[in-house]
Amino acid sequence: MSGMLLAETRRWPRSGAWTVPMLGLAFGIVQFAIVFATGSATGWDGLIAGNVMWATSLAGPAAALLLALVHVRERRARGGGAWWRPGSPTVAGLCRMLVCLVVVAFTNLLVLAPATFIGYLAAPATFPAGRLLALAGALTLGAVVLYPVLDLLAARWGTATALILSVAWTLAGVLTAEHPQWMMIP
Repeated sequence: MSGMLLAETRRWPRSGAWTVPMLGLAFGIVQFAIVFATGSATGWDGLIAGNVMWATSLAGPAAALLLALVHVRERRARGGGAWWRPGSPTVAGLCRMLVCLVVVAFTNLLVLAPATFIGYLAAPATFPAGRLLALAGALTLGAVVLYPVLDLLAARWGTATALILSVAWTLAGVLTAEHPQWMMIP
């Protein structure tokens, strides 16, 4: 499995999927600018709460876009020599999902980076590293909850189908957030 995981990581630099973490960083900068301009960034609580825009709008669709772009890469590669390597398609899929999970976590850290950097410069003594890592972990888990389904949809029916499901899931989660059965749509 380690060889297949290494092969998957070597395919990433030439992939269009690397645009998703950069879009996450750009959104993090815009999000921080909005939070700062509205005056709600009055401390670490305000900076952390300002990430609600990412969590409730783009975290899930960005993860779906990442996975869909990986499938676009796979379709264009025509196997890329993977047909000749020993290893099952199941292991190759698990390696792809693991690398995507790491990239989604990295994207969430990039989204948090602008506010974290400015907050650390303003108040280094009260830096809540644990809360920020927990937030990045929660954003990652929330974004990849549908990964097996999105993987199947992206592979069979393309990018648009995976994105539509992800946006619908995100909207359903936002609309039912205050409902007593909110755990049905995490």
